[in-house]
Amino acid sequence: MGRLALTVVLLVGYAMLPGVVLGRASGLRGARLLAFAPPLSLAVIAFGSVVTTVVPLGWGLVTIVLATGFLTLVASGCRSVAQRAGAARSAAAFGHELPRHALILTASSLVLCSALWSWVLARVLPAPDSFSQTYDNVFHLSTIRFIYESGSASPLLPIGLGDGTPGRSFYPTLWHAFTALGMPMAGDVAIATNAALLVVCGIVWPASLLAFLFSMTRLRAATILATAAVAAGVSSFPLLTLTWGVLYPNTLGFALVPAAMGGILAASGMGVAGGSLRLPLALASAFIIPAVFLGHPNALILTILAIAPALVTAAWRYWRAPSPSRSHGTRFIVAAAQVLVSVALVACWLLVRPGFNAWPPIASKLPALGEGLLLTMPARSPNLAVAALVIVGLVWVLRARAHRWLAVSWAIVLALWVVVASFAEGQLRTLLTETFFSDPPRLAAALAVVAAPLALLGINSLLDRLDHNVGDSPSPWVATSPGAGRTAVLLPTVLLVVATQAMPGMTNAIERAQGAYEFAPAACVAGDVTCLTTADERALLRRLPHLIERGSVTLTLPTNGSSLAYALEGMPVAWTYISEQPRPAVLTLEQRLALVPAGDPDICAAAASLGIRYVLDFGKQNVSGDIEVHPGLEGLSRARSVERVDSVGDAVLYRLRGCPTS
Repeated sequence: MGRLALTVVLLVGYAMLPGVVLGRASGLRGARLLAFAPPLSLAVIAFGSVVTTVVPLGWGLVTIVLATGFLTLVASGCRSVAQRAGAARSAAAFGHELPRHALILTASSLVLCSALWSWVLARVLPAPDSFSQTYDNVFHLSTIRFIYESGSASPLLPIGLGDGTPGRSFYPTLWHAFTALGMPMAGDVAIATNAALLVVCGIVWPASLLAFLFSMTRLRAATILATAAVAAGVSSFPLLTLTWGVLYPNTLGFALVPAAMGGILAASGMGVAGGSLRLPLALASAFIIPAVFLGHPNALILTILAIAPALVTAAWRYWRAPSPSRSHGTRFIVAAAQVLVSVALVACWLLVRPGFNAWPPIASKLPALGEGLLLTMPARSPNLAVAALVIVGLVWVLRARAHRWLAVSWAIVLALWVVVASFAEGQLRTLLTETFFSDPPRLAAALAVVAAPLALLGINSLLDRLDHNVGDSPSPWVATSPGAGRTAVLLPTVLLVVATQAMPGMTNAIERAQGAYEFAPAACVAGDVTCLTTADERALLRRLPHLIERGSVTLTLPTNGSSLAYALEGMPVAWTYISEQPRPAVLTLEQRLALVPAGDPDICAAAASLGIRYVLDFGKQNVSGDIEVHPGLEGLSRARSVERVDSVGDAVLYRLRGCPTS
């Protein structure tokens, strides 16, 4: 627990300090600066990761400091040019819309959300070094290990993550780059990952929500604090993406979506943060949007999809409200910008396609609609408190004409959820949802990302209704005075924490998540997608650094968890992750090794080509609980080509026999 806590502290520093520096250079102050700091920090980390593609700086503090400095100069230069052009007022005007104690409330909300997520993860994780026992996690943990050891966080990843497979391919590595920053303190990939979970869920996600809301409307003091309860109380995000997949990139990418929307909203003139704040928030969104993409490309598509109604509304209002100062040329520019946004959305929708949409529908149409309204994923239990607040928020935005676009955004994502959850597999379903892998859990999470701000707006509107004097207050940000109304500020948050954390929607989701992080039983049920490693297999993996010489490569199978030797212990393996295409030498060994005598020339040649000296046998059961047949790895205990080195239960490490390299 000590290493986990220290790693959390380190990652909090990386998630806050670069963003504070960049935010101040952009012109943000006070509560807005604090809310935008985590998304801006991730923008700095994203920029630094891209830089390592071409500049071998290594991956750590030095790179982040240099990236922060460079982007700070960019932000300062942009402000200076804009001010000279008369597009912004002096720096002294920035940030005065929010009262000073809004900063205290924002900080309190982030601390409370971190505490709530600490409690949630303490129930989900059996131990500080537990890890998700799911299909995608072999790749994610291996990528973190590769970034830490190679010093390159580039999104152009080597296909084999350093195992010698030629070529590179694009992959959104922001999650892995951020987590790898915690490795020097954690010393363990699983601990670093769990620390990153807490920071992203407990700080980045609620800060992003507040960044959006600060840009959209005036918030009651209780609403700022209640953001913590909503951010920790919607089971379909981020808890769902930590259970299914596991979808770490989507978790981080989706968490940044509200902040990106908030900056765009202010820049378009659709929010309350106008005047001198437009430029700082426009700069913030310009920095955050690439980070959203490197979180996950479909997170950027969600951002465009959700903000497009606001941009259409802004353009329409601009066009319909003629002014002598608006020339035909200016109107043409606005129209052209709207066309470009539309083209970008359509292009992203058609081009950003993973080529994988194998997930089937899970419900019929009306039940799917009901599940979307009640936010029932992943445990198929309703989140009644949050769902009710979403409805209240919808009523408010429909009545407040300035924000009806948000209801349209929510309806669009809800419709996509219904399509992916209930439509039969076919061209229409693929066209509309393949961007999200035609995967119901991903779109359930996306729906929660759009619903959470509505829930908070619902709280805000209810508090306005309860305050009989709100109509006379010019700025209902906080109670009448910093010391007044403490009960009124705290009570809604306390009630919402109880209503979310104690209800079946959240408790059932936590119980489901626990199963994804517990070691697999010795014999899994077919179809159980959390069967990556058993406790015995993990125990043998821990021994490998003492059993295998550094530089020796081990033959493993990623589908049965043995390839985690690289991710968890840093031991080179011949086949790193599940979706990697194995090389011919690996195929030769896994087809013939157990069937030949010691010193077989073909086997020895294949092993020598990759430096293989050991074989890790974790049995035939794969991560999905199914049985895989690899003839060359069957019956190794009786094979003449290998000898036993060590074992824990049914997990066995063998050494090749009879080959010159063995």
